[in-house]
Amino acid sequence: MALVFCAECGKEISDKSENCIHCGFPIAREKERIIQAKEQAWIKRNQSALQLPDAEAIPLLVKLGDEGYLLGYINAGIRYSNCGDVQSAHACYMKAYMIDHKSCDGLSAQHLGYLYARKTTSYFNTEKAIHCLKESNSPMANRRLGQIYDPHYKDDGFDAYKDYKLALEYYKKLLVGKHLSYIASVYNDIGIIYGDFFKHYILASCYCLLAKQISNDQTHSNNYNIYISLVRNKNGSIWKKNIQSIHSYEDIDPMIERVNAEIKAAASTNTKTRSGGPRCPTCGSDNIEKVGILDRAISAYVLSFLSNKIGKQFKCRNCGYLW
Repeated sequence: MALVFCAECGKEISDKSENCIHCGFPIAREKERIIQAKEQAWIKRNQSALQLPDAEAIPLLVKLGDEGYLLGYINAGIRYSNCGDVQSAHACYMKAYMIDHKSCDGLSAQHLGYLYARKTTSYFNTEKAIHCLKESNSPMANRRLGQIYDPHYKDDGFDAYKDYKLALEYYKKLLVGKHLSYIASVYNDIGIIYGDFFKHYILASCYCLLAKQISNDQTHSNNYNIYISLVRNKNGSIWKKNIQSIHSYEDIDPMIERVNAEIKAAASTNTKTRSGGPRCPTCGSDNIEKVGILDRAISAYVLSFLSNKIGKQFKCRNCGYLW
């Protein structure tokens, strides 16, 4: 452990501290900001190297990595991977990872995870792939984790790890990234999980509709048509009409809450106005009781022809009317 000076108050603190113990300044966050600024400066200064062919770019990128720029090693690893040199790619990713695996949204951890998740390489390792991907904060890492756990992605070497609940958890982390180029596929994958595993065809229809709205992929349209056709409960027409009104995943929960409230209110109204039994001819209430034979006989015996229950079958509990 080494001592460093806080950038805010100037007092000595441990270099392992998340926050300054004296003034509370976020040391870890400031360190990450400085690293990211350094990496962005590297990108601007080395655009020419990034545009070179692989054979010319790789030595320059590795040299930049040796100088402490993580993106140098990471980009060199990507170039090596594109050339089919998996061993050199792995070496570059490991160097970046060992320097700082959390910087740049955990890109080094993401690329290592992707490499370990490739079934066709000698580096294929399920445990290492999942570990590295979980350490990364990048959207691509969450997407790959979703695919690893998604039972629909078969023959990828992760059969023992299939768990649709975990797949749904990682896919949903991507929903905030509406700008992602593959968000339509994510919506579609979420829809399939809700439809095929939860049998929740309303939610399945919602997510597949979102995929259909932002993509021309016929598969997304087909999946939406399949799941919307399976919404067949007695309120199916109401659900279908409202499902078609959504345009964002943020619309889904409010729509479901609104429709459930409407259905509940309608059911309550129908219960109150149900006309299956006799009603009081005076007040219209259905809160009535049948006048028993014994009750009529006792009344006739005591009051004779003055009894008001003679010939009557019902009594209204609301207004007391007999008929």
